[in-house]
Amino acid sequence: MHLDVDNKSGFGPENISVVNGVEGSYHISVVNYGRVDNAKVTVHLFLNGEHHKTLHRTFRGHHE
Repeated sequence: MHLDVDNKSGFGPENISVVNGVEGSYHISVVNYGRVDNAKVTVHLFLNGEHHKTLHRTFRGHHE
């Protein structure tokens, strides 16, 4: 995995690439470094350069 874009201003986007990934299940995690209550997160998944899925989540507290 490689962090292509690391936006430290607080609202992204950030981009992580997996090169030569293997088939299987992956776990995606997002850390609420800003510790913002009810922060909304959107994750776009691309497979072989094509959009595959969009996930929307909300941190229920700043400790998640």
